[in-house]
Amino acid sequence: MGNTSSRTKDAEARTLAAEKKRLAAEAAEKKERRNRAIIIVSVVAAVLIIGFLLVYGKLNTNGFFLRHTNSVSSETITVDNAVVSYFFHDSYLRFANSNGSYLSYFGLDTSKSLKSQLCTFTDSGSWFDYFMSGTKATLTQLLTLAEEAKARGIELDEHDKKSIDSTIDGYKSAAAAYGYSENYYIRSLFGTGLTLDDVRRALELSALASKGSKAIASEYNYTSADYEQYVEDTPTALLRADYAVVSLATSDGMVEGDVTEEIIDAYAARLAAAASKEEFDSIAYEYLKDVAYKNDADKTEEDIQKEIDGFTVEGVTYNESSEFSQWLFDSARQAGETYSHTDEGTHATQVYYVISPASMNTTPTRTVRHILITASGAGSDEAASARADELLAQWKAGAATEDSFAALAKENSEDSSYAEGGLIPNITEGETVEAFDAWVYDEARRPGDAEVVKSDYGYHVIYYVGDGLLVWEAEADTALKNAQYQKDYEALTEKYPVEFDLKSMYRIDA
Repeated sequence: MGNTSSRTKDAEARTLAAEKKRLAAEAAEKKERRNRAIIIVSVVAAVLIIGFLLVYGKLNTNGFFLRHTNSVSSETITVDNAVVSYFFHDSYLRFANSNGSYLSYFGLDTSKSLKSQLCTFTDSGSWFDYFMSGTKATLTQLLTLAEEAKARGIELDEHDKKSIDSTIDGYKSAAAAYGYSENYYIRSLFGTGLTLDDVRRALELSALASKGSKAIASEYNYTSADYEQYVEDTPTALLRADYAVVSLATSDGMVEGDVTEEIIDAYAARLAAAASKEEFDSIAYEYLKDVAYKNDADKTEEDIQKEIDGFTVEGVTYNESSEFSQWLFDSARQAGETYSHTDEGTHATQVYYVISPASMNTTPTRTVRHILITASGAGSDEAASARADELLAQWKAGAATEDSFAALAKENSEDSSYAEGGLIPNITEGETVEAFDAWVYDEARRPGDAEVVKSDYGYHVIYYVGDGLLVWEAEADTALKNAQYQKDYEALTEKYPVEFDLKSMYRIDA
Protein backbone atom coordinates (compact mmCIF):
# COMPACT_ATOMS: atom_id res chain seq x y z
CA MET A 1 0.00 0.00 0.00
CA GLY A 2 2.82 2.32 0.96
CA ASN A 3 4.76 1.54 -2.19
CA THR A 4 1.70 2.12 -4.35
CA SER A 5 1.14 5.48 -2.75
CA SER A 6 4.78 6.46 -3.29
CA ARG A 7 4.69 5.48 -6.96
CA THR A 8 1.50 7.43 -7.44
CA LYS A 9 3.07 10.54 -5.94
CA ASP A 10 6.17 10.13 -8.11
CA ALA A 11 3.97 9.87 -11.21
CA GLU A 12 2.06 13.00 -10.24
CA ALA A 13 5.31 14.86 -9.63
CA ARG A 14 6.63 13.81 -13.06
CA THR A 15 3.37 14.83 -14.70
CA LEU A 16 3.42 18.19 -12.91
CA ALA A 17 7.06 18.80 -13.89
CA ALA A 18 6.29 17.96 -17.51
CA GLU A 19 3.32 20.34 -17.49
CA LYS A 20 5.46 23.12 -16.04
CA LYS A 21 8.10 22.47 -18.69
CA ARG A 22 5.45 22.59 -21.41
CA LEU A 23 4.00 25.83 -20.04
CA ALA A 24 7.48 27.35 -19.74
CA ALA A 25 8.22 26.37 -23.35
CA GLU A 26 4.96 27.92 -24.52
CA ALA A 27 5.73 31.12 -22.54
CA ALA A 28 9.24 31.29 -24.03
CA GLU A 29 7.83 30.82 -27.54
CA LYS A 30 5.22 33.54 -26.98
CA LYS A 31 7.92 35.88 -25.67
CA GLU A 32 10.09 35.19 -28.70
CA ARG A 33 7.17 35.82 -31.05
CA ARG A 34 6.38 39.06 -29.16
CA ASN A 35 10.00 40.20 -29.36
CA ARG A 36 10.11 39.40 -33.07
CA ALA A 37 6.92 41.41 -33.51
CA ILE A 38 8.36 44.31 -31.55
CA ILE A 39 11.52 44.24 -33.66
CA ILE A 40 9.48 44.14 -36.85
CA VAL A 41 7.27 47.03 -35.68
CA SER A 42 10.35 49.00 -34.60
CA VAL A 43 12.01 48.46 -37.95
CA VAL A 44 8.85 49.43 -39.79
CA ALA A 45 8.47 52.52 -37.60
CA ALA A 46 12.08 53.50 -38.20
CA VAL A 47 11.61 53.05 -41.93
CA LEU A 48 8.45 55.11 -41.79
CA ILE A 49 10.20 57.90 -39.82
CA ILE A 50 13.13 57.96 -42.21
CA GLY A 51 10.75 57.93 -45.13
CA PHE A 52 8.73 60.73 -43.59
CA LEU A 53 11.85 62.82 -43.05
CA LEU A 54 12.97 62.21 -46.60
CA VAL A 55 9.55 63.11 -47.97
CA TYR A 56 9.32 66.14 -45.67
CA GLY A 57 12.75 67.33 -46.75
CA LYS A 58 11.87 66.88 -50.40
CA LEU A 59 8.56 68.70 -49.99
CA ASN A 60 10.30 71.51 -48.14
CA THR A 61 13.02 71.78 -50.78
CA ASN A 62 10.43 71.80 -53.55
CA GLY A 63 8.45 74.55 -51.84
CA PHE A 64 5.34 72.45 -51.20
CA PHE A 65 4.82 73.89 -47.72
CA LEU A 66 5.54 77.45 -48.89
CA ARG A 67 2.90 77.24 -51.59
CA HIS A 68 0.38 75.64 -49.22
CA THR A 69 0.82 78.20 -46.45
CA ASN A 70 -1.27 81.31 -47.02
CA SER A 71 0.00 84.14 -44.83
CA VAL A 72 -1.26 87.41 -46.40
CA SER A 73 -4.74 88.26 -47.59
CA SER A 74 -7.02 91.10 -48.60
CA GLU A 75 -10.59 91.21 -49.92
CA THR A 76 -10.05 88.99 -52.98
CA ILE A 77 -6.32 88.24 -52.99
CA THR A 78 -4.42 85.60 -51.04
CA VAL A 79 -0.63 85.39 -50.93
CA ASP A 80 1.29 82.28 -49.93
CA ASN A 81 4.72 82.02 -48.36
CA ALA A 82 6.46 81.38 -51.67
CA VAL A 83 5.46 84.85 -52.87
CA VAL A 84 6.29 86.30 -49.44
CA SER A 85 9.74 84.71 -49.71
CA TYR A 86 10.27 86.34 -53.12
CA PHE A 87 9.52 89.85 -51.86
CA PHE A 88 11.48 89.28 -48.64
CA HIS A 89 14.62 88.17 -50.45
CA ASP A 90 14.18 90.79 -53.15
CA SER A 91 14.25 93.45 -50.41
CA TYR A 92 17.31 91.85 -48.85
CA LEU A 93 19.14 91.60 -52.20
CA ARG A 94 18.48 95.25 -53.03
CA PHE A 95 19.83 96.28 -49.64
CA ALA A 96 22.89 94.04 -49.97
CA ASN A 97 23.66 95.26 -53.50
CA SER A 98 23.29 98.91 -52.52
CA ASN A 99 25.43 98.62 -49.39
CA GLY A 100 27.81 95.81 -50.30
CA SER A 101 30.99 97.36 -48.89
CA TYR A 102 29.20 98.57 -45.75
CA LEU A 103 27.39 95.37 -44.73
CA SER A 104 30.04 94.35 -42.21
CA TYR A 105 30.01 97.89 -40.83
CA PHE A 106 26.26 97.52 -40.33
CA GLY A 107 26.87 94.23 -38.51
CA LEU A 108 25.26 92.07 -41.19
CA ASP A 109 26.98 88.75 -41.96
CA THR A 110 25.62 87.35 -45.24
CA SER A 111 26.96 83.88 -44.40
CA LYS A 112 24.70 83.52 -41.37
CA SER A 113 20.95 83.26 -40.89
CA LEU A 114 19.23 86.64 -40.71
CA LYS A 115 17.16 85.28 -37.84
CA SER A 116 20.27 84.85 -35.68
CA GLN A 117 21.66 88.38 -36.10
CA LEU A 118 20.52 91.48 -34.25
CA CYS A 119 19.76 94.42 -36.52
CA THR A 120 21.80 97.55 -35.84
CA PHE A 121 19.16 99.77 -37.45
CA THR A 122 16.56 99.14 -34.75
CA ASP A 123 16.44 99.09 -30.96
CA SER A 124 15.52 95.42 -30.94
CA GLY A 125 14.89 92.56 -33.33
CA SER A 126 16.89 90.63 -35.89
CA TRP A 127 17.80 91.47 -39.46
CA PHE A 128 15.05 89.02 -40.40
CA ASP A 129 12.58 91.23 -38.49
CA TYR A 130 13.94 94.32 -40.24
CA PHE A 131 13.49 92.94 -43.75
CA MET A 132 10.17 91.30 -42.87
CA SER A 133 8.88 94.70 -41.74
CA GLY A 134 9.76 96.09 -45.17
CA THR A 135 8.18 93.08 -46.85
CA LYS A 136 4.93 93.68 -44.97
CA ALA A 137 4.90 97.31 -46.14
CA THR A 138 5.54 96.22 -49.73
CA LEU A 139 2.79 93.60 -49.67
CA THR A 140 0.34 96.03 -48.08
CA GLN A 141 0.93 98.43 -50.94
CA LEU A 142 0.77 95.77 -53.65
CA LEU A 143 -2.41 94.12 -52.41
CA THR A 144 -4.13 97.46 -51.84
CA LEU A 145 -3.36 98.70 -55.35
CA ALA A 146 -4.07 95.31 -56.95
CA GLU A 147 -7.48 95.25 -55.26
CA GLU A 148 -8.23 98.69 -56.69
CA ALA A 149 -7.10 97.54 -60.13
CA LYS A 150 -9.46 94.56 -59.95
CA ALA A 151 -12.30 96.78 -58.74
CA ARG A 152 -11.77 98.94 -61.83
CA GLY A 153 -11.85 95.89 -64.09
CA ILE A 154 -8.15 96.16 -64.91
CA GLU A 155 -6.33 93.00 -65.94
CA LEU A 156 -2.88 92.17 -67.21
CA ASP A 157 -2.69 92.39 -70.98
CA GLU A 158 -0.42 90.70 -73.49
CA HIS A 159 2.18 93.43 -73.14
CA ASP A 160 2.33 92.90 -69.38
CA LYS A 161 2.69 89.16 -69.84
CA LYS A 162 5.40 89.67 -72.45
CA SER A 163 7.28 91.95 -70.08
CA ILE A 164 7.08 89.36 -67.31
CA ASP A 165 8.21 86.66 -69.76
CA SER A 166 11.21 88.85 -70.58
CA THR A 167 12.14 89.09 -66.90
CA ILE A 168 11.77 85.35 -66.46
CA ASP A 169 13.93 84.76 -69.53
CA GLY A 170 16.54 87.03 -67.96
CA TYR A 171 16.70 84.75 -64.91
CA LYS A 172 17.00 81.72 -67.16
CA SER A 173 19.85 83.31 -69.10
CA ALA A 174 21.64 84.29 -65.89
CA ALA A 175 21.35 80.75 -64.55
CA ALA A 176 22.78 79.34 -67.77
CA ALA A 177 25.61 81.88 -67.76
CA TYR A 178 26.62 80.80 -64.25
CA GLY A 179 26.25 77.12 -65.10
CA TYR A 180 23.41 76.61 -62.61
CA SER A 181 20.09 74.89 -62.98
CA GLU A 182 17.17 77.33 -63.07
CA ASN A 183 15.77 76.09 -59.75
CA TYR A 184 19.15 76.28 -58.01
CA TYR A 185 19.69 79.84 -59.26
CA ILE A 186 16.22 81.04 -58.25
CA ARG A 187 16.53 79.45 -54.80
CA SER A 188 19.94 81.03 -54.29
CA LEU A 189 18.28 84.40 -54.88
CA PHE A 190 14.83 84.09 -53.34
CA GLY A 191 14.96 81.25 -50.83
CA THR A 192 14.59 77.49 -50.47
CA GLY A 193 11.73 75.97 -52.43
CA LEU A 194 11.08 78.79 -54.91
CA THR A 195 10.66 78.20 -58.62
CA LEU A 196 10.27 80.41 -61.66
CA ASP A 197 6.50 79.91 -61.39
CA ASP A 198 6.57 81.48 -57.92
CA VAL A 199 8.61 84.39 -59.27
CA ARG A 200 6.09 84.80 -62.08
CA ARG A 201 3.19 84.99 -59.60
CA ALA A 202 5.03 87.67 -57.63
CA LEU A 203 5.74 89.66 -60.81
CA GLU A 204 2.11 89.39 -61.86
CA LEU A 205 0.99 90.82 -58.53
CA SER A 206 3.47 93.69 -58.91
CA ALA A 207 2.33 94.38 -62.47
CA LEU A 208 -1.34 94.49 -61.51
CA ALA A 209 -0.59 96.82 -58.58
CA SER A 210 1.38 99.09 -60.92
CA LYS A 211 -1.57 99.31 -63.29
CA GLY A 212 -3.81 100.16 -60.37
CA SER A 213 -1.46 102.93 -59.29
CA LYS A 214 -1.29 104.38 -62.79
CA ALA A 215 -5.06 104.31 -63.10
CA ILE A 216 -5.39 106.37 -59.92
CA ALA A 217 -2.73 108.92 -60.93
CA SER A 218 -4.12 109.28 -64.47
CA GLU A 219 -7.13 111.08 -63.02
CA TYR A 220 -5.07 114.00 -61.71
CA ASN A 221 -4.95 117.10 -63.89
CA TYR A 222 -3.66 120.48 -62.74
CA THR A 223 -3.50 123.88 -64.38
CA SER A 224 -1.25 126.94 -64.25
CA ALA A 225 -3.59 128.42 -61.67
CA ASP A 226 -3.06 125.37 -59.47
CA TYR A 227 0.71 125.79 -59.76
CA GLU A 228 0.51 129.46 -58.81
CA GLN A 229 -1.65 128.58 -55.81
CA TYR A 230 0.88 125.96 -54.75
CA VAL A 231 3.65 128.57 -54.79
CA GLU A 232 1.49 130.93 -52.73
CA ASP A 233 0.73 128.22 -50.19
CA THR A 234 4.33 126.94 -49.98
CA PRO A 235 6.58 129.90 -50.91
CA THR A 236 9.90 128.15 -50.27
CA ALA A 237 9.05 124.67 -51.56
CA LEU A 238 10.17 125.26 -55.16
CA LEU A 239 13.10 127.56 -54.45
CA ARG A 240 16.60 126.29 -55.23
CA ALA A 241 19.98 127.88 -54.52
CA ASP A 242 23.64 127.19 -55.37
CA TYR A 243 26.59 127.92 -53.11
CA ALA A 244 30.17 126.93 -52.34
CA VAL A 245 31.56 126.22 -48.87
CA VAL A 246 35.07 125.89 -47.46
CA SER A 247 35.70 124.34 -44.03
CA LEU A 248 38.71 125.48 -42.00
CA ALA A 249 39.85 123.66 -38.85
CA THR A 250 42.65 123.93 -36.32
CA SER A 251 42.35 120.19 -35.64
CA ASP A 252 43.31 119.19 -39.17
CA GLY A 253 44.86 115.75 -38.88
CA MET A 254 47.30 116.36 -41.70
CA VAL A 255 49.22 119.14 -39.93
CA GLU A 256 49.37 118.64 -36.19
CA GLY A 257 49.92 121.86 -34.29
CA ASP A 258 50.58 123.99 -37.39
CA VAL A 259 47.06 125.32 -37.97
CA THR A 260 46.37 128.06 -35.42
CA GLU A 261 43.23 130.07 -34.79
CA GLU A 262 45.02 133.09 -36.26
CA ILE A 263 45.64 131.24 -39.53
CA ILE A 264 42.01 130.13 -39.65
CA ASP A 265 40.74 133.66 -39.02
CA ALA A 266 43.02 135.12 -41.68
CA TYR A 267 41.86 132.70 -44.37
CA ALA A 268 38.23 133.05 -43.30
CA ALA A 269 38.47 136.81 -43.66
CA ARG A 270 40.01 136.53 -47.12
CA LEU A 271 37.35 134.05 -48.26
CA ALA A 272 34.56 136.26 -46.91
CA ALA A 273 35.97 139.22 -48.85
CA ALA A 274 36.32 137.35 -52.17
CA ALA A 275 35.01 139.45 -55.04
CA SER A 276 34.21 136.48 -57.31
CA LYS A 277 33.77 132.73 -57.32
CA GLU A 278 37.14 132.40 -59.04
CA GLU A 279 38.85 134.35 -56.24
CA PHE A 280 36.99 132.31 -53.61
CA ASP A 281 38.23 129.07 -55.23
CA SER A 282 41.77 130.45 -55.53
CA ILE A 283 41.94 131.25 -51.81
CA ALA A 284 40.49 127.85 -50.97
CA TYR A 285 43.13 126.19 -53.17
CA GLU A 286 45.88 128.13 -51.39
CA TYR A 287 44.55 127.06 -47.98
CA LEU A 288 44.46 123.38 -48.93
CA LYS A 289 47.87 123.41 -50.60
CA ASP A 290 49.82 125.54 -48.09
CA VAL A 291 48.04 124.69 -44.85
CA ALA A 292 45.74 121.65 -44.75
CA TYR A 293 47.94 119.42 -46.96
CA LYS A 294 51.30 121.12 -46.44
CA ASN A 295 52.91 117.94 -45.15
CA ASP A 296 51.08 115.55 -47.47
CA ALA A 297 53.41 114.86 -50.37
CA ASP A 298 50.89 112.48 -51.97
CA LYS A 299 48.35 115.24 -52.59
CA THR A 300 48.65 116.43 -56.18
CA GLU A 301 47.36 119.68 -57.64
CA GLU A 302 44.74 117.62 -59.46
CA ASP A 303 43.58 116.08 -56.16
CA ILE A 304 43.23 119.50 -54.60
CA GLN A 305 41.33 120.88 -57.59
CA LYS A 306 38.87 117.97 -57.43
CA GLU A 307 38.29 118.80 -53.77
CA ILE A 308 37.69 122.44 -54.70
CA ASP A 309 35.10 121.34 -57.29
CA GLY A 310 33.39 119.35 -54.57
CA PHE A 311 32.88 122.49 -52.48
CA THR A 312 30.07 123.58 -54.83
CA VAL A 313 26.54 122.57 -53.85
CA GLU A 314 23.80 123.00 -56.48
CA GLY A 315 20.03 122.93 -56.26
CA VAL A 316 19.84 122.99 -52.47
CA THR A 317 16.37 123.28 -50.94
CA TYR A 318 15.21 125.27 -47.94
CA ASN A 319 15.85 123.91 -44.43
CA GLU A 320 13.98 125.85 -41.78
CA SER A 321 16.11 124.43 -38.95
CA SER A 322 19.36 125.82 -40.40
CA GLU A 323 20.43 129.42 -39.72
CA PHE A 324 22.54 129.39 -42.87
CA SER A 325 19.56 128.17 -44.92
CA GLN A 326 17.38 130.92 -43.50
CA TRP A 327 20.06 133.45 -44.51
CA LEU A 328 20.57 131.88 -47.96
CA PHE A 329 16.85 131.82 -48.78
CA ASP A 330 16.20 135.39 -47.69
CA SER A 331 14.72 137.31 -50.63
CA ALA A 332 17.39 139.99 -50.22
CA ARG A 333 20.23 137.57 -50.96
CA GLN A 334 22.44 138.24 -53.99
CA ALA A 335 25.15 136.32 -55.83
CA GLY A 336 28.62 136.95 -54.44
CA GLU A 337 27.58 137.42 -50.82
CA THR A 338 29.31 135.35 -48.14
CA TYR A 339 28.33 133.89 -44.79
CA SER A 340 30.65 132.64 -42.07
CA HIS A 341 30.10 130.44 -39.03
CA THR A 342 32.66 129.57 -36.33
CA ASP A 343 32.20 126.91 -33.68
CA GLU A 344 33.03 128.42 -30.30
CA GLY A 345 34.44 125.20 -28.90
CA THR A 346 36.72 124.01 -31.72
CA HIS A 347 37.07 127.25 -33.69
CA ALA A 348 36.22 125.24 -36.83
CA THR A 349 34.97 127.73 -39.41
CA GLN A 350 32.81 127.41 -42.53
CA VAL A 351 32.70 130.17 -45.12
CA TYR A 352 29.85 130.08 -47.67
CA TYR A 353 29.75 131.88 -51.02
CA VAL A 354 26.43 132.47 -52.81
CA ILE A 355 26.67 131.39 -56.44
CA SER A 356 22.96 131.68 -57.27
CA PRO A 357 20.44 133.06 -54.76
CA ALA A 358 17.20 131.17 -54.13
CA SER A 359 14.85 131.20 -57.11
CA MET A 360 12.48 128.96 -59.05
CA ASN A 361 13.82 127.22 -62.13
CA THR A 362 12.13 128.80 -65.14
CA THR A 363 13.84 126.74 -67.85
CA PRO A 364 11.53 124.46 -69.84
CA THR A 365 11.46 120.70 -69.43
CA ARG A 366 11.41 118.47 -72.49
CA THR A 367 8.88 115.90 -73.65
CA VAL A 368 9.52 112.81 -75.76
CA ARG A 369 7.96 109.58 -76.89
CA HIS A 370 10.10 106.50 -77.01
CA ILE A 371 10.17 102.79 -77.76
CA LEU A 372 12.40 100.58 -75.61
CA ILE A 373 13.81 97.37 -77.04
CA THR A 374 15.89 95.22 -74.69
CA ALA A 375 18.36 92.43 -75.34
CA SER A 376 16.38 90.03 -73.17
CA GLY A 377 13.18 90.89 -74.99
CA ALA A 378 14.69 90.61 -78.47
CA GLY A 379 16.85 87.59 -77.70
CA SER A 380 20.24 89.30 -77.94
CA ASP A 381 21.87 92.72 -78.03
CA GLU A 382 22.36 92.46 -81.79
CA ALA A 383 18.72 91.54 -82.32
CA ALA A 384 17.59 94.45 -80.11
CA SER A 385 19.74 96.90 -82.07
CA ALA A 386 18.44 95.60 -85.39
CA ARG A 387 14.82 95.74 -84.15
CA ALA A 388 15.20 99.35 -83.00
CA ASP A 389 16.67 100.36 -86.38
CA GLU A 390 13.85 98.51 -88.14
CA LEU A 391 11.17 100.35 -86.13
CA LEU A 392 12.74 103.74 -86.83
CA ALA A 393 12.92 102.93 -90.54
CA GLN A 394 9.31 101.74 -90.49
CA TRP A 395 8.19 105.01 -88.87
CA LYS A 396 10.13 107.13 -91.36
CA ALA A 397 8.68 105.18 -94.27
CA GLY A 398 5.16 105.83 -93.03
CA ALA A 399 3.38 109.02 -91.97
CA ALA A 400 6.36 109.94 -89.73
CA THR A 401 4.13 111.87 -87.31
CA GLU A 402 3.89 111.92 -83.53
CA ASP A 403 0.65 109.92 -83.72
CA SER A 404 2.21 107.23 -85.92
CA PHE A 405 5.15 107.00 -83.53
CA ALA A 406 2.75 106.64 -80.58
CA ALA A 407 1.02 103.77 -82.40
CA LEU A 408 4.35 102.00 -82.89
CA ALA A 409 5.22 102.49 -79.23
CA LYS A 410 1.95 100.95 -78.08
CA GLU A 411 2.62 97.85 -80.13
CA ASN A 412 6.35 97.42 -79.62
CA SER A 413 7.81 99.18 -76.58
CA GLU A 414 8.94 97.15 -73.59
CA ASP A 415 8.79 100.24 -71.36
CA SER A 416 5.87 100.80 -69.00
CA SER A 417 4.99 103.97 -70.93
CA TYR A 418 3.79 101.86 -73.87
CA ALA A 419 0.14 102.34 -72.86
CA GLU A 420 0.53 106.11 -73.32
CA GLY A 421 2.20 105.67 -76.69
CA GLY A 422 5.65 105.90 -75.15
CA LEU A 423 4.98 109.40 -73.82
CA ILE A 424 7.44 110.72 -71.23
CA PRO A 425 6.49 114.31 -70.43
CA ASN A 426 8.37 117.05 -68.59
CA ILE A 427 11.85 115.57 -68.36
CA THR A 428 14.26 117.73 -66.38
CA GLU A 429 17.93 117.77 -67.32
CA GLY A 430 19.84 114.98 -65.59
CA GLU A 431 16.68 113.05 -64.73
CA THR A 432 17.18 110.18 -67.16
CA VAL A 433 20.15 107.92 -67.91
CA GLU A 434 23.17 109.70 -69.39
CA ALA A 435 22.83 108.71 -73.05
CA PHE A 436 19.08 109.41 -73.08
CA ASP A 437 19.55 112.73 -71.30
CA ALA A 438 22.35 113.84 -73.62
CA TRP A 439 20.18 113.26 -76.69
CA VAL A 440 17.09 114.93 -75.26
CA TYR A 441 19.00 117.99 -74.06
CA ASP A 442 21.22 118.38 -77.08
CA GLU A 443 21.16 122.08 -78.05
CA ALA A 444 20.50 121.10 -81.65
CA ARG A 445 17.36 119.14 -80.74
CA ARG A 446 14.20 120.16 -82.64
CA PRO A 447 10.58 118.90 -82.48
CA GLY A 448 10.12 115.92 -84.78
CA ASP A 449 13.68 114.61 -84.42
CA ALA A 450 13.87 110.84 -84.07
CA GLU A 451 16.83 108.57 -83.49
CA VAL A 452 17.98 105.30 -81.88
CA VAL A 453 19.96 105.79 -78.67
CA LYS A 454 21.63 103.01 -76.71
CA SER A 455 21.72 102.99 -72.88
CA ASP A 456 22.31 100.43 -70.14
CA TYR A 457 18.60 99.56 -70.38
CA GLY A 458 18.63 98.72 -74.08
CA TYR A 459 17.89 100.55 -77.32
CA HIS A 460 15.61 103.60 -77.26
CA VAL A 461 13.88 104.80 -80.40
CA ILE A 462 13.22 108.40 -79.32
CA TYR A 463 10.89 110.96 -80.86
CA TYR A 464 11.37 114.52 -79.63
CA VAL A 465 8.01 116.20 -79.03
CA GLY A 466 9.29 119.55 -77.74
CA ASP A 467 9.32 121.71 -74.63
CA GLY A 468 7.16 120.72 -71.69
CA LEU A 469 6.25 122.66 -68.55
CA LEU A 470 8.74 124.99 -66.94
CA VAL A 471 10.81 123.14 -64.36
CA TRP A 472 9.11 124.85 -61.42
CA GLU A 473 5.69 124.06 -62.89
CA ALA A 474 6.66 120.41 -63.35
CA GLU A 475 7.86 120.31 -59.73
CA ALA A 476 4.58 121.85 -58.55
CA ASP A 477 2.64 119.36 -60.67
CA THR A 478 4.55 116.45 -59.13
CA ALA A 479 4.08 117.77 -55.59
CA LEU A 480 0.32 118.24 -56.08
CA LYS A 481 -0.08 114.78 -57.59
CA ASN A 482 1.97 113.14 -54.85
CA ALA A 483 -0.08 114.82 -52.13
CA GLN A 484 -3.38 113.78 -53.72
CA TYR A 485 -2.13 110.26 -54.39
CA GLN A 486 -1.12 109.85 -50.76
CA LYS A 487 -4.62 110.85 -49.62
CA ASP A 488 -6.24 108.47 -52.08
CA TYR A 489 -3.92 105.63 -51.16
CA GLU A 490 -4.60 106.03 -47.44
CA ALA A 491 -8.31 105.84 -48.18
CA LEU A 492 -7.74 102.63 -50.16
CA THR A 493 -5.84 101.01 -47.27
CA GLU A 494 -9.00 101.43 -45.20
CA LYS A 495 -11.17 100.16 -48.03
CA TYR A 496 -8.99 97.08 -48.62
CA PRO A 497 -7.42 96.08 -45.28
CA VAL A 498 -4.55 93.62 -45.56
CA GLU A 499 -4.19 90.89 -42.95
CA PHE A 500 -0.97 89.06 -42.03
CA ASP A 501 -0.37 85.69 -40.38
CA LEU A 502 3.00 86.59 -38.86
CA LYS A 503 3.60 83.15 -37.38
CA SER A 504 3.34 81.62 -40.85
CA MET A 505 5.38 84.39 -42.51
CA TYR A 506 8.23 83.84 -40.07
CA ARG A 507 8.62 80.23 -41.26
CA ILE A 508 10.27 81.25 -44.52
CA ASP A 509 13.93 80.41 -44.91
CA ALA A 510 16.37 83.30 -44.42
